[in-house]
Amino acid sequence: MITFRYHVVSLVAVLVALAVGVALGGGPLSEIGRGSEKASSVEKDNARLSDDLEEAELVAGFQDQVTDSLAASRTNGALKNQTVSVVTTPGADPKLVSALADRVKASGGAMTGNYAISTKLLASDDSSLVDNLGAQLVETTKDSGVDDAATTYVRMGQLISRAISTSSNGGEAVDKGARNILSGLKAAELFSSSAAPSKRSNLVLVVLGDDLEDEGAEKILGSLVTGVAPGSNGVVVAADTDSATLAALREHDDVTNVVSTVDSVQSRAGQLAAVSALGAERRGESGSYGAHGNDGAIPRG
Repeated sequence: MITFRYHVVSLVAVLVALAVGVALGGGPLSEIGRGSEKASSVEKDNARLSDDLEEAELVAGFQDQVTDSLAASRTNGALKNQTVSVVTTPGADPKLVSALADRVKASGGAMTGNYAISTKLLASDDSSLVDNLGAQLVETTKDSGVDDAATTYVRMGQLISRAISTSSNGGEAVDKGARNILSGLKAAELFSSSAAPSKRSNLVLVVLGDDLEDEGAEKILGSLVTGVAPGSNGVVVAADTDSATLAALREHDDVTNVVSTVDSVQSRAGQLAAVSALGAERRGESGSYGAHGNDGAIPRG
């Protein structure tokens, strides 16, 4: 997890390296006879930079402590009696997923399942497979919840929603219909879970990994999350600060009207925003949050 301290310490370290480099390249090695006076100046500069580094570490540590303190007070009980499923896209950082799960638990929520969207599901070349399997699963799943007019990937999102989530507060048991969908998706190598889910959740957190390279993959992902949203109490899509995939999703109103988005979740502040967004989604409030969020850093209230 990257913190403010990481960036400050890295910057100061670079300055120290530059100072030493200048001293060696333009000082003692080029004009040996003038060494003592210049060496004294370099020592003073290095001492000053060392003091700056120590001060920066102190300030960064203070900011981290404040962030953690505010996170505890702001999100304490925010997800009480709520259940959350995590869905990842290819390349998602397991440490980040774990950190977000810890934040959910610290806010009173319970994690019920960890799922992964495969590269195959996001590949436009496999659209026929997705379409045929989706139609088959609708026919074989009782109460699938799929709209007759749903397009291929929105329908698949609705099927995924039926399998992993519910609009019932606190979640529901994984029933025969959910198992049927998960089994079919796993066999087709489109969607999988790391372990048998304990129950279907009422909130869904989608964590984005590497930016998608396949042409049309972002549109596919947008349709999937749009399909997942109606079957739960809320969906939050989260990514790091410079995620091009998240930026692309934010350009589509059909996505942002039904899910919340949060950037910068590699930071503690971003993780706080993600948990707050889940709480806001439960109240029926969708928004765009984070360093590049159109609705502010975190949800109000």
